[in-house]
Amino acid sequence: MSKMNPVVHFEMPANDRKRMADFYTKVFGWKAEMLGEEMGNYVTVATTEADENGRPKNPGAINGGFYPKTADTSPYPSVVIAVG
Repeated sequence: MSKMNPVVHFEMPANDRKRMADFYTKVFGWKAEMLGEEMGNYVTVATTEADENGRPKNPGAINGGFYPKTADTSPYPSVVIAVG
């Protein structure tokens, strides 16, 4: 059996980044970091502990982020799969 390519990251749109960050932190224990305007008001979320390179330490776990939902952004979540 050949090695399967893993899901490595997710992104979802958010109408209200503070409300979204508070929800995922409270309900799932995720850690959110709100970036500034220079980074597009993106919010990174850690769903699991990462190593010094930013890669999840737990096999199969992924981290992700949220971007502001606007008329110019995709209204759908995205999943990033490693290829190589």
